[in-house]
Amino acid sequence: MAKYSKQPPHVDDDIIKEGMNKYKHHKNPYVMISRSISHRQSAKYIYYRNKRMFNLRKQILSFKLTFFLLI
Repeated sequence: MAKYSKQPPHVDDDIIKEGMNKYKHHKNPYVMISRSISHRQSAKYIYYRNKRMFNLRKQILSFKLTFFLLI
């Protein structure tokens, strides 16, 4: 019996960005991306992880600016 990896395969972030730009007009762009990388879930995870990290950085930056302006 073959052993399968429990971790999803690594997918390059650039592939996801490129796929989202190319297929954003589609109803479900992850289906289109999955044809090139074959793992829709990992594509979805990476896309939303990047989005969350960007929003978190924006919040931290605005907090720092507010904090320094108060001093």
